[in-house]
Amino acid sequence: MKILTLEGKNGLNFYPNETDNGVAISQEEMRIISAQYHDIYNPIIQNICKNIRSHTEVESDNLEVIIRYATIPIIYAFLDKFVRLNKVVKQNGTDFLVEELDCNYFSTPVSTAEFRRNVEKNYKFNSYVVLLISKLWGVKQVSTTSAYEPNEASSKVKINNLSRIYSRNFFNGLRFRISLFLSKIRKGKIPVFGVAYAKAPLLKYGFYYKLFDDLELNWPIGESKVNDSLRSKVFTPDVFCCSELDEFYESQKIILNRESVNYAICNFVRHFFPIESLELFESNMMHAREVIKKYNSKFIVARGSAAKGKFIIMAAKDRGVKIIGMQHGGYFGYINDLHQTVEYEYRDLDIFISWGWNKLPNYNLLQNLKVVELPSPWLSERRKYWKSEKYINNKKFDVLFMPSGVKRFPLTLQGATGPRIDIINDVSLNIKDTFDALILNNISLLFKPYDDLTSKLLIKTLHKLSCKYGDKYNIVDRVDKGFTRELISSSGLILWNQPGTGFLECLTAGIPTMVLWTRFSTKEEEWAEEIFERLEKIGVVHSSTKTLVKEIKIFKKSPDEWMKNPKRTSVIDDFCNQYARIDDNWDKQWRDFFFSLT
Repeated sequence: MKILTLEGKNGLNFYPNETDNGVAISQEEMRIISAQYHDIYNPIIQNICKNIRSHTEVESDNLEVIIRYATIPIIYAFLDKFVRLNKVVKQNGTDFLVEELDCNYFSTPVSTAEFRRNVEKNYKFNSYVVLLISKLWGVKQVSTTSAYEPNEASSKVKINNLSRIYSRNFFNGLRFRISLFLSKIRKGKIPVFGVAYAKAPLLKYGFYYKLFDDLELNWPIGESKVNDSLRSKVFTPDVFCCSELDEFYESQKIILNRESVNYAICNFVRHFFPIESLELFESNMMHAREVIKKYNSKFIVARGSAAKGKFIIMAAKDRGVKIIGMQHGGYFGYINDLHQTVEYEYRDLDIFISWGWNKLPNYNLLQNLKVVELPSPWLSERRKYWKSEKYINNKKFDVLFMPSGVKRFPLTLQGATGPRIDIINDVSLNIKDTFDALILNNISLLFKPYDDLTSKLLIKTLHKLSCKYGDKYNIVDRVDKGFTRELISSSGLILWNQPGTGFLECLTAGIPTMVLWTRFSTKEEEWAEEIFERLEKIGVVHSSTKTLVKEIKIFKKSPDEWMKNPKRTSVIDDFCNQYARIDDNWDKQWRDFFFSLT
């Protein structure tokens, strides 16, 4: 009898790898499921909020800010594995066994971050959840000594080059330290946190001692035991009885008893709902209120990607404070199915500052969100940073290839867009096709893997390429985030396989760039199709290696002429104005906007 393991060499593979399809969810299927998840979350969250209000002293109308943050990853993790197991049963019946490792229990997590970390990185945890859910079909387990690797290769980079907005010298360092000092002694009125790469430009131009105050999220989380009595009242099976979930079961052709499935989801959520958001809810809210009451501003700039941030947002909403978010990378506005962005960012906001676009996905939950178009501080400053890097015709390599990455396990908030394990074969094929097309056409190549984890997951692919091409290409050994002056100086142009943040940076900074985009992991929104078609016509975006090679050869003949082509620069300017707007005087537009609010 076959044994189902997460990523074993024999038997049934639960997740795909570079040589085995495993139980994959296709891109189109994932887009459908992602939309269904959006519908499923809301009634469940509303039911949980209702029960919490009934059995505690919490009365806030904004309770769902916290409950959504804590609940969605748990529901997502359960349903993702549930869907995959249903596929296994459809293909094999129940005539298989599920591996049981030396772990039969995981405690209730203190935080959502802890739960997400386990789902996204922990082999034993994933194996445990698969075993747990497989019992719905009556599948038996077998103890194994599976040769799993308990610790994944680190996906963390050593240096984040994206945060640099000025050259390293004494004057710039002194200027930064003065700005930092002034921000501490003369604080603005608008509390701000979670602005990512925008913080350095905002600090540089004095926003933090004229308009903003860096809000601190440093209160202690505290300790608490699990309150089983409260959990049994809050998480009841009827919470999960909703038409949206029934429709999902129908679409997946689930033949199990619906009540049994809902009962299993209920137990799963009840057990893994984080302590910080239930037993420690009042304590965290007390701290958040203490922080918020220090400010009289009617607005707060926030990105609540962690629990404390969500508590701050809830406390602010309780006081009638409007929440402002801001764009912090690529994909926003033009890439389809940004699942986490919709649920974890847009849902909490009243105003969102974009890099030039104003059209949101067509979800009812986003109807009241106002989008304000402003130049990107980060892209504008990065453009200035790269200005001093003159184009060199005699580069060592023709192309610096920087493909996207892949994760070992499904993330806890992910639509079709992103580094899903399901697309690992597509990533492998994309890299192989690119190598073949470039090297066989005498285009010299410098390859920069996304991170160490991706290299490990694609170890067979990379080994085959090494054996096939040997010294016909070079590989970047140190995998830092973004690119450096040294990398830019060594390569004629940068090649991507997705039009993400790096692609936007290249376009705005005047760094030669192209993208081989076959849409295997991302695709554009309908309203962005026209501008990408125009980018394809001018040789910046390519859907085949044939046109890519042809355009690179044209570029090599006269890089300067290629970059200055009026038709090409016009289309790039149009694209950047819509999705990567820059301005040397961006700070004036930002000040005007925030002064209009105060």
